[in-house]
Amino acid sequence: MELEPLGDRDPRELGPYHLRGRLRVGRLGTVHLGRSPDGLFAEVTVVGEQIAWDPQVLALLTEGADGARRLRAAHVQRVRDADLAARTPWIAADFLPGPSLREAVEAHGPLPPAAVRRLAVALADALDAVHSSGQVHRGLDPSTVVLTADGPVATGLGLARALEAVTVTLPRLVPDAVAYLAPEVARGLEPGSPADVFGLGAVLTYAATGRGPFGSGASGELARRVRDDEPDLAGLPDDLVEPVAAAVRANPGERPTLAALRRRLAAGPAGSWVLPAGLTGELAQWAVLGRGRSAPLAPAIPAEPTARLAPGVGPDPAQTSALTKQLDTARLDVPRGDADTTAADTTAADTAASAGAAATGTAAAGAPAQPVSILPRGAQGDRAAARAGRTTGAGGGAGGSRVSPLLMIAVGVAVAALVFAAVTLLL
Repeated sequence: MELEPLGDRDPRELGPYHLRGRLRVGRLGTVHLGRSPDGLFAEVTVVGEQIAWDPQVLALLTEGADGARRLRAAHVQRVRDADLAARTPWIAADFLPGPSLREAVEAHGPLPPAAVRRLAVALADALDAVHSSGQVHRGLDPSTVVLTADGPVATGLGLARALEAVTVTLPRLVPDAVAYLAPEVARGLEPGSPADVFGLGAVLTYAATGRGPFGSGASGELARRVRDDEPDLAGLPDDLVEPVAAAVRANPGERPTLAALRRRLAAGPAGSWVLPAGLTGELAQWAVLGRGRSAPLAPAIPAEPTARLAPGVGPDPAQTSALTKQLDTARLDVPRGDADTTAADTTAADTAASAGAAATGTAAAGAPAQPVSILPRGAQGDRAAARAGRTTGAGGGAGGSRVSPLLMIAVGVAVAALVFAAVTLLL
């Protein structure tokens, strides 16, 4: 058995569960293998979109999950937790290391008679516990029975009512599902414990013969056979024919109670959980996934440390320090008034820094650091002149004073006013 990797749209975390991969696609949605913080495995089912959009269905699922979570019984899968109000609704249950009865029979053929008897007793005990808790399974079929090395387990408790309310009909989701539904359920009536007795008889027929008591075919035809035809029980062990025939009667009032059915089963030969060799080998593969507790999660992979440069490779630290001081000095010396040249000079300085680092990297070890020019050749003379002008109070030309543009504008306005006044007097 191989765990299918998570897809791009699959969640990685749901509630406290870290998802490891996909197990299968069920009627409710995609079933993932999850791991809780304490290391225990769980089956985490993500409710499918065709179900999650309907608030009524989610309400029924919530009610069913709450009821299933309260039940603790042998041969019944325990529901651990659920969050059906989350953006991605989910239900978590105990992980069962084994295939469904349908998968096992399709791959390895019908079960041996002794295993069928053991299956009958175990499922009868499971359903009796369900009914004692005030619930009805109402969805027992070969897909909701899982075979493990320790025995069979009934799954899907609390889900059937919600699935019946889905607009996508149950028979479209599971092949031949109608053949395992009691006639009263197919008619839309509210089922009671006799509906589970019918499901048990139909499941035992499938386990022993590889087919349901009413064969296979279209849903409408199967529903008619369940209602009108006699079940086909050929191939059942002789000691199981009478109790199974009573269990699958069309009239629920004519079916035996679980207690009476349990007594009939106990009167026959004892069962044993001896499975075909191929199925036993498959269960061993499932056991690799389901040993009950996994190893702790691996820590996050740390970032790779930066590799140290080999001796003699790269810039010399002394030269790099000298170059850094020169760059800092040059940036501090940028004149405040030269706003138009500051950005260009800084860019030139950064470019020169890269060139200087490359130059020092090729210098011979022990050679003194050479001054590095960080400005273009033409800009060096202009910068020197600007510094000299600030120091001596001279600038622009030889000994000329720097004239403010505002002063020049004021002088021009004054001259224009005088000219205007003179012309007025002459006229």
